[in-house]
Amino acid sequence: MLIACSHCQANLDIPSDFYGRVVQCPVCNRKLKIDAPAEKLPTIEGKPVRRGWQESDHAKVNALLAFLIGCVASAVWLGCMYYIPPIRFSIGAIFVDRGWVGLVETWLFFWGVAILYLKYLKIKYQERAALLNLFPSNIGEVVDSSTVGAFIDYIYKMPASMRRSIFVNRIRKALEIFEARNSKSEAEVLLNSLSAVDANRSADSFARVKVFLWAIPILGFVATVQALTTLASSMSFDATDPASIQAAFSNLTAGLRIVFDPTLLGVILSMFLSFLLALVQKQDKAALTMIDTICSEKLLPKLEKKATSPQ
Repeated sequence: MLIACSHCQANLDIPSDFYGRVVQCPVCNRKLKIDAPAEKLPTIEGKPVRRGWQESDHAKVNALLAFLIGCVASAVWLGCMYYIPPIRFSIGAIFVDRGWVGLVETWLFFWGVAILYLKYLKIKYQERAALLNLFPSNIGEVVDSSTVGAFIDYIYKMPASMRRSIFVNRIRKALEIFEARNSKSEAEVLLNSLSAVDANRSADSFARVKVFLWAIPILGFVATVQALTTLASSMSFDATDPASIQAAFSNLTAGLRIVFDPTLLGVILSMFLSFLLALVQKQDKAALTMIDTICSEKLLPKLEKKATSPQ
């Protein structure tokens, strides 16, 4: 029986004498248990029924985890801005001394960064999974009606951590439809359809970050308008007293130096977040393109209809 090591994914050919036993992988030297082969699948018109496995959305990150990371990161950052004197009197004031808006802007920024970080980890996982060899030569050089079942069984025996990847699921579904229909064109249509679905999912996964990009500078602008309104309403002087007029305009000038700080902070944070978003989106697009290319170059050329013997 051909299996993959659950630790290093090395292909191992296990004799039946080792079923149910714990053995040591000759590649990574770690122990793994050898389970007996599953019972033969039920068939419909001579073809096995494949039940697949439960899939999750490959593009979406854990929303709660991203929220918690954002909260912790923003708290650490704001703590440094407030409690470290050299920072407090340089750039820290714009974060912690301009009211609640600066705090919210910082929190939204780090929440967005956390989403992009988790998204980046998912992209790297998909890239690693795309390097798996799903067509071992000991099964066959081509995929036809006599070997497609063995290739599918090989995929079903892979570790669960690898079966969650886009690449493995695409190949499995394409092989299953080829097994059921014996049609290379239908398998190609399915691959193209899955590619479009994955691209849409990936694009939707950045929606929350794009909302933050809009919300952060808007919050700064709203805070600036409120501060200007308060500053204007507090301005009072005696028109007949030059000293009163001078004092009033001095207070106005001093206030104008800080009322635009929330807008400035919002623009700066949204600019950095936009830059990070562009980098992760580029990496995501490159990963999906790589998976599309591998599916087209590694699977489709191997699909062959079983030649019928002459009568």
